[in-house]
Parts: sequence; structure tokens; C-alpha cells
Amino acid sequence: MRPFSKLLVVMGSLIAARTVGVEAEATPSCIAVSSQCYASLPDALAAAEDGDVVRVPAGTFPGGVRITTSITLVGAGAEQTILAGGGPVLTIGTLDADSQPTVTVQGVTLTGGMVTSSPVDDPWIAAGGGLQILPSSGGGLGGKVTVIDSVIRDNRAEPAIQLTQREGPGVPICPEGPCPFAGAFGAGIDNLGDLTLRNTLVAGNTVAGALTSDADGGGINTGRFFGGFTASLTLDHSTVSGNRALAGDQWGRFAEGGGIFNADGTSLTLQHSSVTENEARLETNFPGVLPDGTPLEVQTNSGGVHVGNSSPVTVVSSHIDRNVTALVGPHAQNGAIDAGMLVGDGRLVMRDSTVNHNVLSADVQAAPDLPGGAFEWDGVAEITGSEFVGNLATITARDGDATSIGAVDALAIAVTETDPGPSVMRHSVIRDNVVTVVAPRGNAAVFGGGMTNNASTVLDEVRITGNRVVARSLAATLQGGGIWNGALYADLPDPPSQLTLSGSRVEDNVLSGPPGAVLQGGGLYTGVPVTLQQTRIEDNIPDQCDGC
Repeated sequence: MRPFSKLLVVMGSLIAARTVGVEAEATPSCIAVSSQCYASLPDALAAAEDGDVVRVPAGTFPGGVRITTSITLVGAGAEQTILAGGGPVLTIGTLDADSQPTVTVQGVTLTGGMVTSSPVDDPWIAAGGGLQILPSSGGGLGGKVTVIDSVIRDNRAEPAIQLTQREGPGVPICPEGPCPFAGAFGAGIDNLGDLTLRNTLVAGNTVAGALTSDADGGGINTGRFFGGFTASLTLDHSTVSGNRALAGDQWGRFAEGGGIFNADGTSLTLQHSSVTENEARLETNFPGVLPDGTPLEVQTNSGGVHVGNSSPVTVVSSHIDRNVTALVGPHAQNGAIDAGMLVGDGRLVMRDSTVNHNVLSADVQAAPDLPGGAFEWDGVAEITGSEFVGNLATITARDGDATSIGAVDALAIAVTETDPGPSVMRHSVIRDNVVTVVAPRGNAAVFGGGMTNNASTVLDEVRITGNRVVARSLAATLQGGGIWNGALYADLPDPPSQLTLSGSRVEDNVLSGPPGAVLQGGGLYTGVPVTLQQTRIEDNIPDQCDGC
């Protein structure tokens, strides 16, 4: 087991920004471009040419400004230079330009922005309360933007218009007819370019709204969930914290990526960074099934980070901790997955990182379709020296069955119905995670406490210890307190899961349920053959391995 060095993000270093490389400081009455002074920031930005440095002194300046040239915007420090208000506070680029500028923003705070629409999209989408990075024409990659020593906080995105849809292929049906749509994306940052955040804080931003059906990316949204945009996001020694993706009121159906939402076909890199204490929450009165039997999907996922398909992800020396995914739906079914991070079918590389103490809760009518989880990947992963500790999932079904999967979920086969190749986890820990299912009028079924595997996976020197599965229900089938391995969906033509444990330990995991519950594999449950090499499975309750 490799030693872990805790990443300490000192808030003072995030907001007490340095203005490196500035030739001269601006006076309080001067926004300087080269040797010229301007009384307002819009005037200074309009005068700036490619390669210029625009220096903004201490003070609070009106937001709603735009950068259209390749410049560096330098403030006196995030605590001292504040751009406030507008919608967005700062826009980079010009709509439908053939190419967008290369911009550095340093030592400023962007706050108080409020957007109810977006120039990029239809009017029923609101995006980019604090910072908006526009794409090139035809949905091409937007500008290359670097934000340094800055703060983006307390911005909002709430759509003011709702799309009334007509019944047709792909249009979901709600109780009163075709479901209306309104999207809230990226309250802190709406990124359709190549964005790097360095020593920067993104905090307290919210996507929400009374008309909102889809709330994605409380802190940062990169790309669009419906595709068509190429974009990338890199966080370097930065923090995304206290952001929220909230969907509710009458129309809410999706809340995804409380901290970060990266859509299909984007890329994400986290290095020496933290995504902590963000929330994706859905409160809905929609039913899970209409009277004619038509299912209606409602879902909340990824309190910390959501990454779509075909999107490579790199996470190095970073923390995805203490995020929340919550669903309250008295008539809903299923719908809450992955409290910390969801990675689609793109390649994942993770080193020396943590996904710890994230919390998932679902209070629904019934949960028959396997909600739960803190960390999921659906493609090929290489994970080294990382921790998945103390994550909690509680699934409550008020009037039906309750099911759940484990804290760590390798689901390539279950999701894609193909085997993209083996994932490898080395020198890592899956410990002290708890899955609780409550079904006072129904049955409970849990497939994995620490880990659920429906993929080709190798665990090399991994400790799976102290995980617990608890059921409070009329009856229960609980399998795999430490690890569950097999085919989650028997009706799909899955290739078989392949699980290899080498030099690993599966210890002190527990299954507990009501009297008469079927408890199988306190340490390991497998429905297909597994390979065990120099691995200890011991001190689990009620047994060690079922199916080995």
C-alpha cells in the first residue's frame, strides 16, 4: 500500500492572488492597456489588441463584459479586484467566429452573475453565469482560456423559457403529455473551449429554476449533454466546492454533476485538485411509471463529477470527497446513482487520489433497478494508489422493492454490452463503505457492498475491508459484502465478467438483513468463475465466498 499525502488546498492561496509578470500597477482610476488609461473595463477591452495586458486595479467593477482578442486580463488579486453582476459576468469570444481568442485571466473574482438564456443555444437553455467560453462557428472548439489565482463564486443559471414539445420519437411522456424541456448548465462556468484553471476556486454556484427540467454542472459545465461541441477542462491545484445542481418544483427530471459536468466527447484532467461538498439534488412528484405502463425516467447522479461517453479522464493526486447525490420522489422509481464520480466509456487513469465520504440517498416509491454507488466507470480504467473510503448509500423504497449496487462499480459490460478490455486497480483501498436498503413493504436486494463488477477487472494488491450491507425489509437477498461479480442484467447478452484478485485481501466485510434473509458471500459473491492468486478472504460475515 503506497503512503498517501493529503492534498491541502489553502484557501488563502486561492484568493490572495499574485500578479506575476505585470510591468506596472494601475492606479485606482486607471484600467491600463499598455501606456493608456481607461475609465471603464469595457472601454479598455475594446481598445486592447492581441498580445496586450489589461491591468485592472483593486475595486468592484460591473460585470457583463466581453473579451474578443488574445489578451491577458490581470487584477490586483481575487480579494481586491471583483467583477460583479451581469449575465455572464465575463464572456470570452464572439458568437459564430471562425476562431476564438487565447485568453489568460488572473487575480480576479467573478461573482453575482445571473443568466436566463445562452447565445449558443435555443432560448430554453441558460448557461454560464460567471464565465462563458463561446465555441467557434459550427460548434468548433472555442478559445484557449487559462484562469489563474482567481475565484468564480455565487453565480446562477436559471432558464426563463420552457420548450413545449410535441409527441414523437424520443420525446419523453409526462402525466400531462410530452415532457417540457428547459436546461440550466454551468452556473459558474459554461465551457465550450479549452479551459485550464490553475490555483482557482469555483464555489457556491447553482443551476436551478422553476422551469428547469435538466440541471447540469452546478460549478462547471463542459460541452453539452446533447452533443455537438468539442471542449476540454483541466484543473491544476484548484478547488470546486459547494456548488449545486438542483432540479425540482413542477418540471425537474434530471440533476447531474453538482460540481462538474463534462458531456460526451470532451476531456477532463484533475491534478492536485479537489471536488468537494457539491450536490446534485432532484425533488420530484413525477411517477416512475405512467398509468399505461410507460416508464418515465427521472435521475440524479454525480454529486461531484459527471463525465459522459467517449471522454478521456485523468485524475492525479486529487480528491473527490464529501459530495452528495439526493433524490426525493414519493412516486418515482430508481433514479439516484454515483455520489462522487461517474465516468462513461472513455479511458480513465487515476493515481494517488481519493473518492471518500460521499453520500447518496434516494427516498422513492420503489427502487427495483439498482441505484447506488459512489464511483463508477463504464470503460477501461487504470487506477493506482487510490482510496475509496467511507462512502454511504441509503435507498428507501416506501411502497415497493429496494435494490442497490456497491460503492465502487466497474460496469463496462452491463452498460455497453461489450467487453472493451481489462481494467486494473493496484495498491488501492476500498474500505468502510456502507450500503443500506430500506423496504418496509417489499424485498431488498444488494449486489455488492464495497465493489460491484460487471466487467473485466484485475485487482492487484487491493484491500477490500470493513464494508457493510444492511437491509431493513420484509425479505432480502444480499450478495457480496466485499465484492459482487457477475452479470447484473440477466436479460442482456452480456459477455461474462472476468475478475482476478492478485495479492489482495477481502476481510471484515458484513452482510446483515431481516430474519430469513438470504446472505451470500460476506467477502465475495460471484456468479461466474474468478481467479484468485495469493489472495486472502477471511473474517467476513456470514461467510467468506459464495461461488468461488
